[in-house]
Amino acid sequence: MEALEAKDAYTRGHSRRVAFYASAIARRLALDPETIDTIGLGGELHDIGKIGVSEEVLHKGKKLTDAEYRHVMEHPVIGYHILGPLLRDVPGALGIVRSHHERLDGKGLPDGLKGDTIPFEARIVSVADAFDAMTSVRPYRPSLSGGRRAGRVWSA
Repeated sequence: MEALEAKDAYTRGHSRRVAFYASAIARRLALDPETIDTIGLGGELHDIGKIGVSEEVLHKGKKLTDAEYRHVMEHPVIGYHILGPLLRDVPGALGIVRSHHERLDGKGLPDGLKGDTIPFEARIVSVADAFDAMTSVRPYRPSLSGGRRAGRVWSA
């Protein structure tokens, strides 16, 4: 993840926090240790595909155009292709990477999966990802909480 963080300072710590939050959710749900580990790994790697996204777009300080948004949203498929050969033995983590931007209503990306067709592990990581995104400073807006919470740890 250091390679991604070197490219995009705004993701610094994001993947680790997402992995932490998602693993905490999984523990709270009393999932088995193997599933918790898979969720943690998928959370850590979920944005690796942003390596293939233009730095100009990643660092843009204002709203993205539709084309720029589509470009950024290619990152789940890019990450899926990068990690596919490496995560053959952990298909759940690979599913997280590909499906963490799917939406329950079927309007997500990249596959338009709906409801229970979205891998369960990806649904957990998407909640953690959204939480961290909303509570962290982004190039295009301040934290929605009024400050950066990266250093704060919640018990779960």
